[in-house]
Amino acid sequence: MTNVTPWQRLRDYGQPPRIMGLDVARALAVIGMVGAHVATFGEVNIWEPETYPGIVNGRSSILFGVLAGISIAIMTGRTSIPDRASMPRYRLMLFARGSMIFLFGLFCELLTVPVAVILTFYGILYVIAIPFVRMSIPALLVTAGVIAVFGPIWTDLLEYTVGDIAGPGAQLVLFGTYPLSVWLPLILVGLAIGRLPLADKGIAGVLVAFGAGISVLAYSLSAALGGAEGSQVHGPFNNPDAELTEAGELMTRSLVASYPHSGGTLETLGSGGFAVAVIGLCLLAAGPLRVPFIPIAALGAMPLTAYTGHLVVILLGWGPAALPHDTAVWGWLTLGLVIGCTILAALFDRGPLERVVKLVSDAALGGYEKMVAATTK
Repeated sequence: MTNVTPWQRLRDYGQPPRIMGLDVARALAVIGMVGAHVATFGEVNIWEPETYPGIVNGRSSILFGVLAGISIAIMTGRTSIPDRASMPRYRLMLFARGSMIFLFGLFCELLTVPVAVILTFYGILYVIAIPFVRMSIPALLVTAGVIAVFGPIWTDLLEYTVGDIAGPGAQLVLFGTYPLSVWLPLILVGLAIGRLPLADKGIAGVLVAFGAGISVLAYSLSAALGGAEGSQVHGPFNNPDAELTEAGELMTRSLVASYPHSGGTLETLGSGGFAVAVIGLCLLAAGPLRVPFIPIAALGAMPLTAYTGHLVVILLGWGPAALPHDTAVWGWLTLGLVIGCTILAALFDRGPLERVVKLVSDAALGGYEKMVAATTK
């Protein structure tokens, strides 16, 4: 067998069946989260273009969440809904992957860099998604819509009732920076998108149009109801520091708030629609721009390595419990991640942390298959 040189590996990077547009979108999500961590951005105001870099706040992680659902769909049959016989294998694979991502998240938290680490909750989502893997696309979208509308209300009322005395598990999954009421709909929408033939440019165009339309509608409605960021008047529904003590006010904010990490229904729809549109644009652009996109796609193909790596760099450069708060650092960190991941892509088939996840997943599946073989003898 002929050895593949680094140049050949890099030259052919992103060719089908790999969907390069997803790697590009994932890279944008990681770069955006890095920016949210190391730079300082104010609220986004549609009439003030200088505020647009603040779009990375909140929306980058939401893009990451939708892409997680797409990844789960690709791992569990792509456009085909898996049959019941194959589900034990898929359940084990998702559990193993989710567990490893969760452990990497714990490592990132132990670095003591003062950011809201996404990986712990991200790993849990892989397990939570298991019961939904066999749903049809319409069922996934309807379920996502119902949870997006009613989930934030239920979560806010529950936190209003027991939030102060709830344990760390409830704080992580229900009341934290990444509440399940927002992220489960995102995962389900991503799972539905992942069942589509994403190589079809028509599908990508529909994603752009549909996502942009939902986003504009949700943000416009939120602005009209006083729940959007960048408003001239800071009221109780667009201000994360507002102390709401009435259940009715909490329920209203849970519906109309759209500012980053508000957990509101209109944030889920607005930022979720924005994420879908970005994914569609990346799918459209990755075809004609495959070669210039290779370095960006390389970063997106190893998000665990890139995400963890940037936190290690922050720790080494600024010490524990500190952040640079410098836009220039965002640029240099992004450049370093792109160069480093491109080199890794030229030398190996995946990033180091992604390799660990695959090894653990393969080992778990191998053990399962041996057990099944032994019981059938």
